[in-house]
Formats: sequence, C-alpha cells, structure tokens
Amino acid sequence: MNSQRLEEIVAELMKPISDIRRSFDTDLSALLEEYLTEAGLHALEAGEDGEEGGASPIGVAPNYAELALLLQHSACLYGRKVDFLYQHVLNVSDSLQNGTQ
Repeated sequence: MNSQRLEEIVAELMKPISDIRRSFDTDLSALLEEYLTEAGLHALEAGEDGEEGGASPIGVAPNYAELALLLQHSACLYGRKVDFLYQHVLNVSDSLQNGTQ
C-alpha cells in the first residue's frame, strides 16, 4: 500500500470544480471506495509492523477530520450534479412545452 496514493485520492476529491459539467468526469463512488480500501490496507500494514517489532498492535488511527472533509465535499459535489441535472431537465421540459429546441 502506498500512502502517496491516499494523498492523490484526497487531492482528487478535494479539487475545486469550477465547471459543473466537468464534475461528471469524476467517479465519486470509485474514488471513495478506493480511499476506503487503501486506508484499510494502510492500517493493516501498520498493525503488522507493530506486531513484528514486539510493540502492541495498535495500528493507525483513522484521520476523522480528513474523512469528514472528504465526505462533506463529495456530498456537496453530488448535490451540485443533481441540481445541474434537475435544471437541465426543467429546461428541456420547458423547451418541449414551448415547441422549441
């Protein structure tokens, strides 16, 4: 496991998106799942290293502040996607009702 990969995932998820259309290129569920997997592997490796050294297998405590920020930003991004799609559907519906395209 690579803690650098965790940092890359965090940077990707926390990147500000100025154009909402570009936000659809970001696969939130895949990035969050990869973060969870990498963080779990990181904690397991730290626990194994502690057992080999004779120390107690405490492992690595999760960074709850980082997790909270990731979840908050991901939820905000998801909400922006939903709002964009809702507005797009309303515009298409209005266009169809008015007979224009």
